[in-house]
Amino acid sequence: MNLPKIKLRRSATVVGGAFLGLTSIAAFAAPALACHTPISPASTCVNTDGSWEVVWSVSNSERDLPGTVTKVTVTPTSSTVTGIVVGATVPKSRDGVLTGSQTGLSKNDKSATIQVQTKWETGREGFVSQSDGTAYKPSGKHAKKCQPHTTTPPTTTPTTAPTTAPTTAPTTAPTTAPTTAPTTAPTTQPTTTAPTTEPTTAPTTSAPTTTPAGSPTPSTTETPTPAKEPQFVYDNSCDTFTVGLEVPKDWPESITVTFKPSTGDSKTITVKAGETGTVDFPASEGLTVTATPKGYEDEAATVAYETPADCDSEGSGGGLPVTGAAAGGIAAGAAGLLAVGGGLFFMARRRKVRFTA
Repeated sequence: MNLPKIKLRRSATVVGGAFLGLTSIAAFAAPALACHTPISPASTCVNTDGSWEVVWSVSNSERDLPGTVTKVTVTPTSSTVTGIVVGATVPKSRDGVLTGSQTGLSKNDKSATIQVQTKWETGREGFVSQSDGTAYKPSGKHAKKCQPHTTTPPTTTPTTAPTTAPTTAPTTAPTTAPTTAPTTAPTTQPTTTAPTTEPTTAPTTSAPTTTPAGSPTPSTTETPTPAKEPQFVYDNSCDTFTVGLEVPKDWPESITVTFKPSTGDSKTITVKAGETGTVDFPASEGLTVTATPKGYEDEAATVAYETPADCDSEGSGGGLPVTGAAAGGIAAGAAGLLAVGGGLFFMARRRKVRFTA
């Protein structure tokens, strides 16, 4: 009889159907490219009149692929931003970051935001992503003062010309003349000597020798670079709210900070000088996190989670990319293939078994 052959055929049918189903799942679930540009305030400072400024830092998630800024939006709209403009290049992550300054923030503006749309040339159409960041007006005794903006004075050209001229003229002249007249009839010819004195004084005034001392040389004053202070950083994604603290390398000590969410348990980390520490919380509407640094409790800040645009859409351009596959379509395809395999299995069972003598 050929019973062993029938059993082998049934097993091969089941294995083949399962293989086709798993292959379909692997093909549809292949990850998509997920470029993005995290944005964070590198520093903030306050002017003497109460207005303030922000320096933004735009990073690139791609190590070997630069991006190009295609759109920039800031709030309040009365402010302006330099450095981060349309056409600017977001360098590869290994080459650094793109920075820019937002000015024109009044003393009544409590926060400022920037939204940047970036494009990566990855093919015929490229890949577009949009990210945003928020900064809050610094306050308290540790609020950094903005350095005054200085300009170089114009070069002064001397305009004074010499005006001295000789004014002394010779004034000496012969003044001696004979004044005595003879009263007796002269018998001898007069022997009075005629004046022989000649003027000997001549003008001795010299020409002026004073020359201008030269043009004044203005000195250029360089604006000192403001010292960095610890900054809170955060990033919004569809599933996670990341918050943290960045400590500059010249800060004299490590900083311990506690992050307390509006829902859930608090998390505490210690960040050393020159490092950035972050913690993650599950993203949800209305979520807020209060960050309190130990020893600097009056510098505590609260940040709110903002759902990124297009988290629920599958369209291209403007927003975070869709990195997963449609689970419903994959499940339906796999179920169909498994049904075909099951049908083949039952058809094989209906075959008659013949015995041979």
